[in-house]
Amino acid sequence: MEILNISIAALAVILSLVTVLIGRRQRQLDALMKVQDLLLGTDVQEGRRLLYQATREGELPADQARFDLANRALANFNTVAILVRRRVVPRNWLLEDWHHTLRQMRVGYDSVVAYWRRNAGSPNYWFDLGWLISAAEAYQSKLACCTGQADDPGPEAIVLLGGPPAASRVPVTASGAE
Repeated sequence: MEILNISIAALAVILSLVTVLIGRRQRQLDALMKVQDLLLGTDVQEGRRLLYQATREGELPADQARFDLANRALANFNTVAILVRRRVVPRNWLLEDWHHTLRQMRVGYDSVVAYWRRNAGSPNYWFDLGWLISAAEAYQSKLACCTGQADDPGPEAIVLLGGPPAASRVPVTASGAE
């Protein structure tokens, strides 16, 4: 009888642990979905575009409203980085989807941090984002984007609006081959 009681107690502990783990994973998935919504918001996307543009042009936006958009995009990404550091959102889950975006933000991030240090004497309040960008730079995805095994036809097959006439387009089949 004692063995039966011990077995039932052990089973109850195991079931409780499994329930806790399933609940944690569900909360992490919910948090990831909220992070996706945050990072795909219109203002955050525009702020990212401004950071990319600043990288290409070699200077941050002079217009205050545009600078503020870039600044807010970094602040939102830092919030996400805090959630990743605190393991609310699993790091690999986030990096699998956002590693390229984070890598492309490096120059813009460094430039805005330097701007605030130089012009306001502010320390880097976004060190979590710096950490996450570094993690993205070191991250090796198993997706086709990073393995060189992409099954898409490549950028030369993409036709943009206002692009070349139909006769000069690269034909694409379902398999991606010409």
